[in-house]
Formats: sequence, C-alpha cells, structure tokens
Amino acid sequence: MKPATQPVEIRAAEDDDLPHLFALDDSYTATHTWQVQAVRGEPGAPPQPLNSNVTLGDTPLSVTFRPVKLPRPRKVIGPIAAALREGNDDFHLSRLQAWRGADLVLIAEQGDKLCGYLVLTAVPGSGIGWISSLVVANSMRRKGVGSMLMSAARRWSRYGQGQNIRAFMMEAGLRNFPAVAFCRKEGFNFCGYTDYAFSNGEVVLMFVSQVVI
Repeated sequence: MKPATQPVEIRAAEDDDLPHLFALDDSYTATHTWQVQAVRGEPGAPPQPLNSNVTLGDTPLSVTFRPVKLPRPRKVIGPIAAALREGNDDFHLSRLQAWRGADLVLIAEQGDKLCGYLVLTAVPGSGIGWISSLVVANSMRRKGVGSMLMSAARRWSRYGQGQNIRAFMMEAGLRNFPAVAFCRKEGFNFCGYTDYAFSNGEVVLMFVSQVVI
C-alpha cells in the first residue's frame, strides 16, 4: 500500500531556519521569453530601442511585451544559486541580513522537507508589501506551494501584523517566464518595468496586487 503523502504546512520562519533557505535552488527553466518593443508615435510607427535618445515631444509612446517561444527549453541560473557557486560570502551575508530584517518570512514544509519560502518587507508609509523572494523547491513546483505561500502572506497582511499593507508588489525578470505566469495567475497586474536590473542588466517587469482574501 502506497504511504499517504504528508501535507504541506506553512509557518513563520525562525532565525535558525534562515540559513537553510540557501539550500533551495532559485534557478528555473523557461520555454518562452518576453520581447520588448517600444513604439514612438501612433500605431504603425517604427519601433525604437529602449535606450533611444530620440526626443518624444508630444507624440505617444507605447511599450509592448510579446511572448516568444524559445527554440528549446533553457535553464537560467538564479541569483542565489549563482552566488553560491561562486562562493560569494558577501552575498550570502547580505542576503541573510535582508531576511532577518524582513517583516515576514514564511516557509513551506512537508514533514522535515523544506519546500519553499516567501520574504516580504513593508515599505514604510506606502501601504505596499514588497515580496523580494518567492522560491519553491524544484521537486515541488507546479503543485500549488507558491499559491499557498501567497495565501498565507495575504492572511498575515489582512489579519496579522501587517494591517497597514494594502497591496503586494513583486518583480520578475524578462526571461523568467514561469514567474510572470505565476504573477498573472495570482491576480497581479503589470504596473511598469525598469530597463536595467542592477544584478544582471536584465529588463525587470513589475507587478502589483491588492491584498484580498
């Protein structure tokens, strides 16, 4: 008889839990990416690169993000995994310090197995809860763990210590198609982008969602 699968449980992390979060690989496999096209002027105008120095004046400017299927699935190394491979102690310590300074760190566990975590920091005076990290173990992806973590964060923000948080914000790199799909599935709306991420120079998409249950 096949043993019953243990349920996944969500709880607030304790300080001793934080070093173990590095064990989860934040790399991902993408089958698609997003292509950015900036257009100056009315529809049909020639596209402009994101770093174009052309003066816009009063002409409209629109930016379109198009999903493009990759020739083959591509594995992208996450920033934590990359830093650990390089033996970057400064990154390790700064990430630990950031986690300890966060307003909420949730972990998902299945028995003694760490399945994922979420890190949230309240932005003072804004009513925004910034989700800086949401990582799920490779073996537990596409099983609802990320949604469970998000639901627990919403409950905390609505009924726990985060009563002043009215909305969540998070970002996803242009190449991180799975993260963008997750944001859209969880009811996040696209609210802007930056054309340069300090970590790797990648275009970063921004998403926002009201705190609702």
